[in-house]
Amino acid sequence: MLAAYDIGHVLADSHEVITYHGTVAEEEFRQWLIRFLPARYGVTAGYVVSSYESEKAPLPHYDVIIFDRLESPVLWVEGRDGTDRIIQSRAIPVENVKAVIEVKSSLDTRTARKAIEHLADLSRLYEGVDRAGPNYKQFLPEDFICLLVFFELRPNTSQLDKNKAGAARRAIKNALDQLREAEKLKGYRGSLVLHGAGQPCLETARPTWVSASLPDAPSTVDSHPFFSEADVDKADVLSNQLKLDDGSAWKLLMAWYEDGFAHFAFDLLAMLQGTYEPRWLSSSYGSASTPLPRNVLRVPTNIKPFLHKQVHLDHGSARQ
Repeated sequence: MLAAYDIGHVLADSHEVITYHGTVAEEEFRQWLIRFLPARYGVTAGYVVSSYESEKAPLPHYDVIIFDRLESPVLWVEGRDGTDRIIQSRAIPVENVKAVIEVKSSLDTRTARKAIEHLADLSRLYEGVDRAGPNYKQFLPEDFICLLVFFELRPNTSQLDKNKAGAARRAIKNALDQLREAEKLKGYRGSLVLHGAGQPCLETARPTWVSASLPDAPSTVDSHPFFSEADVDKADVLSNQLKLDDGSAWKLLMAWYEDGFAHFAFDLLAMLQGTYEPRWLSSSYGSASTPLPRNVLRVPTNIKPFLHKQVHLDHGSARQ
């Protein structure tokens, strides 16, 4: 994926409007999902369609829709297959949609905000629950999930002078602050950054919640291992804190580790299958032999709702 993205980035530089690498990123991620997921899951770009919406209502277009391929019809198809990357988009009935993923070429405040706002356009489809019965579905399934994927994070702070490195770290912190807003989304299960400038090529990041207020807390909360801000390496970047009703405070950590992509892949599969358990590793497949860094642990899932939403922080990092 990253190799194709890098080639697309070079080609995009010759275009008047530099968007080609973003198109490549979306298609490469869809193709990876098609190869990885079991055959029962369909993967497409396209539209989520509710039978209760007007035919004239504009439909948002999404980068990745994962749907039940065995049960779902395809309402219509746009575009065509081909090496010119005119990609097919399909319209999927709302009741058959399992997940929607927004894919962006890079992570910064602007791209994070746009991706979150775009996923929020689905809010009209999860404002209620359909009554039992086979016909006329209006809302997304209760087990619907959504995620964010970013192909890269720039710049490399280790190669900048002190002033520029400080500005770069602030930019990353601002992006993490923006990602906090995604917790308002129904079914949100976190984000993934495939590559960071200056990071080893095999390391990916899954922004992870850490305690900013409990440095002397015991090592578990309700049997969930977690870690505090005191455990975080000084070189890592943390967001500003969120304070909860119980007085605790939490920050998002940009933590890089070698197993990140494999953990993301099998966590996603477990979420789709309804077997995801945030306390445990979804699969040992793809796990590296490199020991996990001390600051990459599972955060507790029982912290109270925040941002006026019913949210559990259960999707952030690797397991012990």
